[in-house]
Amino acid sequence: MNTRTYFEDVGAWPAAEGKPHLVWPAYVLGFILSLLLTFAAYGVVVYHVLPVSLTYVIAVLIGLAGIQFLVQLVFFFHLSAQHAARERLIILGGTIIIVGILLSGSIWIMFTLDQRMMPSATQMTHYMDTQAGI
Repeated sequence: MNTRTYFEDVGAWPAAEGKPHLVWPAYVLGFILSLLLTFAAYGVVVYHVLPVSLTYVIAVLIGLAGIQFLVQLVFFFHLSAQHAARERLIILGGTIIIVGILLSGSIWIMFTLDQRMMPSATQMTHYMDTQAGI
């Protein structure tokens, strides 16, 4: 894909033919919506607007994060039904898969590291009995 075509598709560069469409109003609206969603999540946590149950708070925060993710995709990543948007969606899908693999692998390593690195109680007792000065 030509970079000039990409920037023409998202409206950051004047289109070669026809009248160019402006993209900055979408950026401003996306920024304002992102700020509002961020402040809403902050208010839920700091001002205790929900019942004390942690389940409700987590559910609302996950919902607000999902909405903000969609706002980011539509207003900043320019996902739509156009062909160029589908290409970006495929790239996003690949990125999510790679990040998922890295994240799950890191969590797996952190949770199993103590089992693989720490000696058992009998091994530790044997080591302490055989070493002088301990």
